[in-house]
Amino acid sequence: MIDLPLPLAVLLGLACLAAAALYARGAWEVARTRRLGDVPAPDPPAWPLLSVVVAARDEAETLEDAARTLLLQDYPALQVVLVDDRSTDGTSAIVDRLAEDPRVEAVHVPDLPRGWLGKVHAMHQGSRRARGDFVLYTDADVRFAPGALRRVVAVAEAERADLLSVMPLIEGGGVAMQATVSMFGLAFFATTRTSAVGEPGSDAYAGVGAFALVRRPAFEATEGLEWLRLEVADDLGLALLLHRHRARARFLLGHDHLSVRWYAGLAEMMRGQEKNAFAVLAGYSLPRAVLTAAVLPWLALAPPLALFHGRPALAGLGALAVAAHVLAALVAWRRARRPLGATLLMPLGLVVIPVTLLRSALVTLRLGGVRWRDTHYPLAEMRAGQRVKLPGRGSVRTSG
Repeated sequence: MIDLPLPLAVLLGLACLAAAALYARGAWEVARTRRLGDVPAPDPPAWPLLSVVVAARDEAETLEDAARTLLLQDYPALQVVLVDDRSTDGTSAIVDRLAEDPRVEAVHVPDLPRGWLGKVHAMHQGSRRARGDFVLYTDADVRFAPGALRRVVAVAEAERADLLSVMPLIEGGGVAMQATVSMFGLAFFATTRTSAVGEPGSDAYAGVGAFALVRRPAFEATEGLEWLRLEVADDLGLALLLHRHRARARFLLGHDHLSVRWYAGLAEMMRGQEKNAFAVLAGYSLPRAVLTAAVLPWLALAPPLALFHGRPALAGLGALAVAAHVLAALVAWRRARRPLGATLLMPLGLVVIPVTLLRSALVTLRLGGVRWRDTHYPLAEMRAGQRVKLPGRGSVRTSG
């Protein structure tokens, strides 16, 4: 047994309560968020034209296979807009080859205007060529199961949704990466309150970069993607944009209908989050990043430490946090098809995420901005253009 001074014991107990609340809230949101396949949705009387916009920069390894899963869909009114954003690796040739299919339109972006992030600008260019009643924004590595497009459009019509966001199955990587992804996911569900998205009077909004289906009239009633031109969290930004204009949104689990291989491993994931973590988790604030990085590991360490503490009340709080963790792991395994071993190791993510955040902060500050895909974005511009702000997702920066 460990005998800690009373003040440290109190702090340990508070950390256990915070961990238990995080796990319980995440489990609650995952359990209440509906699955795409479970939503009653008859075929509409007529299938609306659907435009799928895929922004790709140096995606030669994944684009063709992913695009083929779109072109093999049996959706009867389909336009696929493939946007080659200044690629140097053969993506351009793949886009042109895929455009031999009459449903595919190739868009080549030769340069990036000042004041735009590359992906958001590519999405904007694709939107200008989209003709559909619905526009689906997706990524160049997302794979669609047969019948997925019919299903999502039928659900959007049945639910009268202006924005339908669908969470894919995230594949690949080792146990450590999958554990971190599980923790990322649980925290995402807990903080965005996905089950409340679209409820009357709710201020909750949530988006997924892999799948955002937008009804054209609702989108045209907004400021458009120009409002998000420097927002690294473009998926949440799109959801916020529509939420500000009272669009009807829905958020669903879609693990049986689409999948994505996010990163090959933990090191690649940390590098991949270099442009996002500091912005999304800390709002480009170094004090907030340091505070977050200092607190999160304690949520992982406090429960086992409390269990071996001599004070019965503290051991009880540790047991509560462990029980909430196991519950969240089982819910994520059953409802979201997360690997059970990875969900049980979720606390590892509470150590990896702070390291990722601090690395992102240090790289961004050292460079004086975000450098991504061979493009440098000055930090002052990124701060001025940020729309999604945490904590408090309802807050909006309106300048710029």
